[in-house]
Amino acid sequence: MSVLDGFRHEAAFPFYRYFSDADEYAGAKRYWVAVVNAVPSFSDPDWTVIPETMPLQDDMRSGRMLWLEATDGGKQIMLFVSNVEGAAREMMHDNCGIDPEEEGELRALFGEDFPITDAMRLPLSYAEALKTAEEQHSGSPVRTWVELLAPWSEGDEPVERLYLTAEISDEAELLALRALDLFMQPGAGLARVNAVFSPEA
Repeated sequence: MSVLDGFRHEAAFPFYRYFSDADEYAGAKRYWVAVVNAVPSFSDPDWTVIPETMPLQDDMRSGRMLWLEATDGGKQIMLFVSNVEGAAREMMHDNCGIDPEEEGELRALFGEDFPITDAMRLPLSYAEALKTAEEQHSGSPVRTWVELLAPWSEGDEPVERLYLTAEISDEAELLALRALDLFMQPGAGLARVNAVFSPEA
C-alpha cells in the first residue's frame, strides 16, 4: 500500500490547488509528512523541523511543504510540491514586471544608464507562464539534487541540502521515497543522490 492510498478518499485529493486554497495546502503538507515518515532510513529523533518564517501565502505560492534539519546539523531537506498550474502562477508572481518605483530604485543603485527594456516592464502573461510550466513538467514528476552549502562562519562544517520538488502521484511518490532514503542514510548523501537523480550536478 502506498502513502497515496491513505489519502485517495479525501475530497480535495490530490490537493491540486495547494497554491490558492489553504485547506488543500494543508492536505498536501499532511501527505508529504506521511511520505517522509515512510522513508526506510527515516528516524524521527534524527530530524527536526525548521520553524516557518514566511507568511502562509508565500509558502502556498512556492509550494514549500517541509524544511527539515538533521539533529547533528550536517544535512537539510527542502521539500516542495508542484504542478503545472501552481508553477505557472508562481512564475507570474515572480515576473510581474518592473514598476516605475522599482525602476527608480534600480537606476539609483546601478546608475542612470542601467538598461531597462520594455520587456522588463511587462509582466509575464499567463499563456507564457503556462507554456514554460508545461515544459518544466514534461519530464520526470520529481526534480531533486543535493548541494553543499558554504559554512556561515569560520569553523562551521558545510551542510548538505537536498532540494526536492515533486508532483503528487504514484510515480512521484516512488521517486521521492528513493531520493529521500538515499539522502537520509548515514554518511554523506550528496554523491548518492546526485549520481541517481542529477548526474550533471
